[in-house]
Amino acid sequence: MANNSRQNRCPFVSVIIPVYNDSERLFELLGSLDCQSYGRENYEIIVVDNGSDEDLKQIADKFDVRLLYEKDIQSSYAARNKGIGLARGEDIYAFIDSDCKACDNWISEGIKALQQTNASIVGGKVVFTFSPKKRAAEYYDASTNFQFEEKIKRGTCGGGNLFVKKDVFDSIGLFPQNIKSGGDVLFTMKATQSGFKLVYAPDARVYHPTRNFFQLIIKTFRVAVGKANIKKMSRDSLQKKSVKLVQSGSIWSLISPWHLKRKMISSGYRVGFLKFISILLVAYNILFVGLLGVLYGKYGKSKTDKK
Repeated sequence: MANNSRQNRCPFVSVIIPVYNDSERLFELLGSLDCQSYGRENYEIIVVDNGSDEDLKQIADKFDVRLLYEKDIQSSYAARNKGIGLARGEDIYAFIDSDCKACDNWISEGIKALQQTNASIVGGKVVFTFSPKKRAAEYYDASTNFQFEEKIKRGTCGGGNLFVKKDVFDSIGLFPQNIKSGGDVLFTMKATQSGFKLVYAPDARVYHPTRNFFQLIIKTFRVAVGKANIKKMSRDSLQKKSVKLVQSGSIWSLISPWHLKRKMISSGYRVGFLKFISILLVAYNILFVGLLGVLYGKYGKSKTDKK
């Protein structure tokens, strides 16, 4: 009877949120997590302040959450690791970014996917929300970023909507924390190569605002530097043949207008000719910045070189 009771109970989930100077959107996120369909007694919410200038305590105090601090390392992965280390950690860890909002059944759908597929890791769907102006950069962002379904087919996933069983961390360790981007990619690739099953859960949805052009520039450079760092680190943690899998696709797929058009259509975005030209111009600017970031990450001094 005891064994059956253990099998039938709801897994306990530790929801971990890394945050840096994002109090307004953190408030909205915590509101969405406070009214989940999953029983409140079956999950905890942990906010990890990664050295913010803002006072996040006044936000955290409005909700039933634990507020932790990671001030030594400026990295969302270090913040996630801090949360993992101090979580109740009985069953499952769920990760969501502070600039997202969760659908009402986000936790329930993530747990369902883990249980029904016998997976160890689940990546959910990121749904983009547009500003009233629907700028070209926003369409590009929504068509090309957070494509978790595609990533999961390649054996990896981002950390903004992720469910991970405790035994994965027990087996392969925590997120690599001395890089600012790409640690989730490296972690999930290492997990799948170690035999852990990763699946996509389209009904475990989170909502993310689209970014403007300058926000995309900053993100693209950071991610590109992270990709270069991943390639360096993966020589030690992954098989050599897997290094290419954590990088972007072919040059043609990156620069082809037809490829971008197909991605937009598959994402459900149809625009007129002039609007598409403006989106294409944004794409080429973003790709140029990405190239600069990869070169900087490859040849510049990085934190990974100093450790």
